[in-house]
Amino acid sequence: DDKEEPVKGTPSADGRKHISKVKIQYGIKYQPDALLTVRILQARKLIPPHFKSIGNPFCILRYGDVALTSQGGKDRENPNWGQTMSFDVYTSETYSKMKGMKRETHITLEVWDPQLMDKDVFIGGFKLDITSIHFGTRADAKWHTMGDTTRPRRENVGKLKCFASWGANEMTT
Repeated sequence: DDKEEPVKGTPSADGRKHISKVKIQYGIKYQPDALLTVRILQARKLIPPHFKSIGNPFCILRYGDVALTSQGGKDRENPNWGQTMSFDVYTSETYSKMKGMKRETHITLEVWDPQLMDKDVFIGGFKLDITSIHFGTRADAKWHTMGDTTRPRRENVGKLKCFASWGANEMTT
């Protein structure tokens, strides 16, 4: 909220105190008070974009402007990660206090193929809808079909199994 408050000034040369009004902006910063956690379990039947794959695909999770990267899986077509990653977020109560702030509705999950000499290559991805996850609960692990819109006729480049939870850290296992 913006509020104008009188601020007492120093005495002027003639000895009179003067009061002026200045605009003070009250900014309340909220600290994240919850975790949005994703457990990436495994992928099946990955179709890399080319045959130069070195076989250790990794995941990138994106939520808002934060990106988290997993370790590489050991199998080119059927990697197992079993890795948990968490984003610092807010409870619904805190979101309701934050005027103009809206909760993200999706986590983007991408699978990438690391390259030794070139840039890493995108294999595929999908958006995980998190609107149905209630605070203190964990969604069931599901298989999600990944696509790659940069390659023609590649709506299915493999499947990724994961689940998400919103709440305390002990909900993640």
